[in-house]
Amino acid sequence: TGIDSDAMVSVSGVKQDFAEMYVDEAIANGMQLHGLGGKMCKPPKKGLMMKKVVGYEELDIDRETPIDTFIYDVEGVYMPNAEVNVFSELRLAEMGLHVFPDIRNGKLVGKYLKHVDTGLIIPLDLASGIVVVKTDPKFDARQLDLNDGAELAELSAQIDELRVDKKSVNNVKKA
Repeated sequence: TGIDSDAMVSVSGVKQDFAEMYVDEAIANGMQLHGLGGKMCKPPKKGLMMKKVVGYEELDIDRETPIDTFIYDVEGVYMPNAEVNVFSELRLAEMGLHVFPDIRNGKLVGKYLKHVDTGLIIPLDLASGIVVVKTDPKFDARQLDLNDGAELAELSAQIDELRVDKKSVNNVKKA
């Protein structure tokens, strides 16, 4: 899954990346995306785009104790059949995740996402010149129960708050 510093929206052509989808005003009015393979396209839906990733506590410098967590965008754009799966760095920043250089022993070894509130670190890699985050290939966001467990309940509350902020709580449907 890519992390794009130039993208204004997060986009995926994989239905399993969406816990829920909806049609909002921008979609209904014919939202157009430019730049996906040099083409212009009209996405049919937006939604809660999620990926399961591994993070580490900020003080776990050697990254010895992995923590399952999620990256998400409540306004991810679904593009059926598109061979793209990318999170907007700008949208992740709105969710509290910022990209930083990963410097160890005075050497730049890559980049990482860091959550501004929790300090959680999510390592990033470079693949074919693209910044990527390793994700769980078996994770299906459509199967996620946001009310299952304290951590997911907290995540659910954050997502609900973002939905209200973006006024996208109407027409929410499971993917």
